[in-house]
Amino acid sequence: GSEIDQPASQLSAMYDPSEESRSGLAVSSIIVKASNSDRIAEARQRNFLRWLGAVQEIPHCKPLFDHLPVDVVPYMFPLHIQYPNPHFFMLKKLGMPIWRWDDMGISGCPVATDYRLHLLHLPCHQSLTDDEMRWMIEALKLTLRITPDGEQR
Repeated sequence: GSEIDQPASQLSAMYDPSEESRSGLAVSSIIVKASNSDRIAEARQRNFLRWLGAVQEIPHCKPLFDHLPVDVVPYMFPLHIQYPNPHFFMLKKLGMPIWRWDDMGISGCPVATDYRLHLLHLPCHQSLTDDEMRWMIEALKLTLRITPDGEQR
């Protein structure tokens, strides 16, 4: 990737004004009508809470939130990691579906600067299976136990 530093007063380099007049896909409204929002919310909350329980015993990380309010449906689980280099790259290489704000958090704000690279977005999507969650949790446990100098903790 490349660093893009632009003034906050400009549109994001990722924004395409030609998309403004486009309507959504017809299939999108069908999907929304056919979806069970209660089931989706429950599954996302369950996966968030599963992440929350799992990371309590993993070194070099801390959940951004220590609880999930009853009426909140998360789109991801935010996890602050101590060593983004090498951990983020190790997890990506394993195939872990994680993201971060490395292209959006360029700022003079110390919190945004920290979160830009240290805050991982772990998936809590409603279609994740137990096996997928188990694999991701184990991958996270194994990876974050390795220190930048290669030691196991």
